[in-house]
Amino acid sequence: MKHWFYRHKTHLGACIAVIAFYAVLIAVGATCPIKYVTGFSCPGCGMTRAMGALLRLDVSAALELHPLSLILPPVAVGMLYTHATRRARAFSALLYGTAAALVAVYLYRLLFLEQAVVVADPDSGLIGRALRAILPTP
Repeated sequence: MKHWFYRHKTHLGACIAVIAFYAVLIAVGATCPIKYVTGFSCPGCGMTRAMGALLRLDVSAALELHPLSLILPPVAVGMLYTHATRRARAFSALLYGTAAALVAVYLYRLLFLEQAVVVADPDSGLIGRALRAILPTP
């Protein structure tokens, strides 16, 4: 156990930092840091709730929350396997393919669908509020 801890202490420190960061965000009322700062939802918006819906076996709700929710678990397993077996090309293909799919679905949801999951309201973000406070209103 001691050997494991020393080998992974950097990862544990990073995990603790992320947990602390999210605890502070939740304490100030912001659940998503990207949405809080910019006013735009991120490409993975709805994925956590979709995974919860999949755990409850509610596939239609999962697909409504995020269309890629059904492929994420097999892709994650594939990425873990290819990383563990040092298959760099397969890992890269999965990584870049997943990132491209996330961006494509995000842009489609943002530009063409009227839904409550993906939000584009820059005035509600921290940057928009700061600009309104600094710049004079006409």
